[in-house]
Amino acid sequence: MKKYISFIALLFSVSFSGCLRSPHPDSELSSPFKDQDLYYIGSFYNNHAYIDTAQDYKLADGYVASIYIYREDRLNILRDPKNGKMVALDPSSEITDPDNLKFSYPPSDSPIVKAWSIASGQVKPTSIENGHDGRQWAFVDNIVTERQIEHLYIDPTIVNDPKTGITTSTLLILVEQRMLFFYDSKGTKIAPVTCDFFWTPVDELQYRVMKVNGIENAVWEFINDEPSLTHISIILLKAIIGWVVLMILGTNIIGFIIRNLPRPYSNEYGDNQYLNKEILHQKRASLFLAVVSIIIAIVYFYLLYYFWNIGVSVSAAMVMLSRIPDLLYEMKTGEKITLTSMPRRPINYFTTFILWAALPVLWYSFYIQI
Repeated sequence: MKKYISFIALLFSVSFSGCLRSPHPDSELSSPFKDQDLYYIGSFYNNHAYIDTAQDYKLADGYVASIYIYREDRLNILRDPKNGKMVALDPSSEITDPDNLKFSYPPSDSPIVKAWSIASGQVKPTSIENGHDGRQWAFVDNIVTERQIEHLYIDPTIVNDPKTGITTSTLLILVEQRMLFFYDSKGTKIAPVTCDFFWTPVDELQYRVMKVNGIENAVWEFINDEPSLTHISIILLKAIIGWVVLMILGTNIIGFIIRNLPRPYSNEYGDNQYLNKEILHQKRASLFLAVVSIIIAIVYFYLLYYFWNIGVSVSAAMVMLSRIPDLLYEMKTGEKITLTSMPRRPINYFTTFILWAALPVLWYSFYIQI
């Protein structure tokens, strides 16, 4: 029973581990882009890219895509309460000697002063956003430049260093950019053009060789719908790993079902009521485990279909079916099948083929989702 319970825990942990995740696990706040026509391309060095799916990408001599990009930067604001001087540092900076920090008086209208006024409670924030793990961020200001928009947030919690007396708060900067990606007809060259808030280009159109990895390559694959060799190789690696996982899960599920299905037994103990009662009790327990295992199998197939597609469910079913003859053989002979003791019947060759055929089925199921 302990083995059975641990298997159930393994099933649900594997089933949900890749699904119940934030789309941007390395971001504190949600995306500023709420347009339903935007598709999330991915994260590239903490730059999150979206593409406008409502536009026509095809040009007379190439392609163009409207790209929204945002990232999050942070600064630690340190303030000396003795004189009111302040300094902004990168969070990764190590402070060994506070006396070496270059404190200064920032301009009274600077964003840092405004942010500190909100953090210290002198000014009431216009809004507060909830970040990951329940952390709150108070809105400070928007800074609009020709090339980007910066949304400033401050952590309303001020930390005091008891040794130096220096107080600290964290400034969160959400940087938003708009870009046009121009591609040649073959997708070998690209001209990235930065735009302002109204999509007016601020860069000249200059083509260069497109990099193999990165945002530009991912965008090209999306608009051209032709995955690269690198993408195909990654999918193959995922399929192999997934195939192994399906074998582990499928072997356990079908094993519990087959081994616990009711089967006839000879009354070899005669009129021994105690032993016959124990056998009946064991049969009922086995039937219960078989029913529970069937329910788990149904949930298992549904989860694979819901989070991936029907092809993944078919691949899992092929893996489970390939194990049935071996299980029946082990139950009949009482011997564990090994590479040397493996039976050489036609049905075993067929089920081995089914097992290996599940791998390309799984690969194609992942392939059609990209």
